[in-house]
Amino acid sequence: MYKIGILFDIDELEGGLYGWRAYQIFFGAVDTRQLAGCTLSDGDTNATLARRANQYCIAVESLDASKIATVKSALSRSNAKGLLPLPSRFVESTLVSQEPIVIAAHINAAGELVSCKIGWIMEAWRKSREGRQDSGSTAIPSSSMPIVMKNQFANEEWESSSGYSSGYSKPKNITEQIKLLRQLKQGIDLRPHFWPFRDYTDKKITEQPLPPGAEGWFAIPMWQSVGKTYEEALEKVLLLICKQRYGKFRHYFEALPGQKYLRRHERTAEKLNALCETQKGYDILVVAAQFGLRHRGRSVRRAREVFMVNEFGLGVFEVACMILTHPDRIADPKDLGIDCAGDEYNDPHEDDDFSSTLCFEFPHQFGGVHKGDELILFWRKINNVTSHKGSASAFFTQ
Repeated sequence: MYKIGILFDIDELEGGLYGWRAYQIFFGAVDTRQLAGCTLSDGDTNATLARRANQYCIAVESLDASKIATVKSALSRSNAKGLLPLPSRFVESTLVSQEPIVIAAHINAAGELVSCKIGWIMEAWRKSREGRQDSGSTAIPSSSMPIVMKNQFANEEWESSSGYSSGYSKPKNITEQIKLLRQLKQGIDLRPHFWPFRDYTDKKITEQPLPPGAEGWFAIPMWQSVGKTYEEALEKVLLLICKQRYGKFRHYFEALPGQKYLRRHERTAEKLNALCETQKGYDILVVAAQFGLRHRGRSVRRAREVFMVNEFGLGVFEVACMILTHPDRIADPKDLGIDCAGDEYNDPHEDDDFSSTLCFEFPHQFGGVHKGDELILFWRKINNVTSHKGSASAFFTQ
């Protein structure tokens, strides 16, 4: 398979509409009838997510090397504002695969865009086709507002200097994490049939390359191995956190939320089920994940919007298990709070229809209402933006 990525300067693409403008340039330069059978992908680059650059990538993939050459030739001739200078404009095949881009569309035998669920990409493509039919030129069509923006909630993202201040930098090795889980469970009434865990975990998974965006491999028990329901499993793990912190932990619920108030985000449920299938027979999943830094300063729904194709939010149970094995991740008010983007919470005091999520934080991050040395589990709206929190996420691996 041959690939090429085209890089754009987001600032030169006029900010919030940068994806729309980039596709205008792309479709204006290349007639998709020359790209039958190709696949288009796009997204912010690794350097952008790491805040080392501000670049957007559109990538083309094909079994035919000549079509990749066509793309490179056409975009090399373009002087459109927003394209990077020629020396740094293209990302070659092997490097494209390392970028956190998402499949956007396929091009059929007739050169038409298919399997595209992004309205504004389709609109940019249609405008380019209309422009060619009207004038026979490859000029970029005049701008118009997109019907749907892929870059939704772009204003729900703040600059953040919050990070990991208490010593955590990457996860412990899997063996050490499992040992710690076994020690912590002493004195807690866990399901005897499942705990200690059967066969523990598939450690060979850690021999795979770590997916881009992940901080390392985490040992996370399946909630079914801890309780009869998700809520029961969560309650037991939160008791362990309270025990581990000598009582300096609490949640602000009259009772732990049940199914009426807490549910899995659809994407998370799907990806975790797939992980369970690939690690069948083990009660502890080995999961490539990150603890929130990747999405610091973003609202939960903004974080979900920019997830890579193999990325999904972690729920409160998974995050709680990670905190158990890595208590130094959040040990001080200076530490970045953790949004549990894999769960949806329905505030019982409001008719908000699951538009909130749960988060681990210190009172410093919550406004200083409670004791400053006490970790709390609370909830916040998914559109709420703060520089003090970031969504924890995992990455599906085969």
